Amino acid sequence: MSDFRAVKEIWGVHSATFVDSDALVRILNMIADEAGLTCSDEHAYGMSVFWVEDGKDFLEAVKKLNDTDFDMFDQGDEAAGERTRPLVQNMKALADQWLAESLNPDGSLRFYVDD
Repeated sequence: MSDFRAVKEIWGVHSATFVDSDALVRILNMIADEAGLTCSDEHAYGMSVFWVEDGKDFLEAVKKLNDTDFDMFDQGDEAAGERTRPLVQNMKALADQWLAESLNPDGSLRFYVDD
């Protein structure tokens, strides 16, 4: 016997970024790992999907980030900070809205990252 159900997904506000999709997913994973959270990512439907089990704790970790936390993200890339600082600032600015509007009923959080 199999169970199935329809899924209602509500798309939240997007955040433009100057890092490529692989780098963004690595940064999301780094934030979750640093906070000790369970997460996963996969490529599906022509985009990357990042999932974190405890969306509230993840977004609280995002709000605590310093704008320069990922300046050295790409070792040897002196301009990395010019791309990661706006990303961190955007994520911090949207964290409260995502917290209010984008958590799944089980408390998890999913990001879809365009490739």
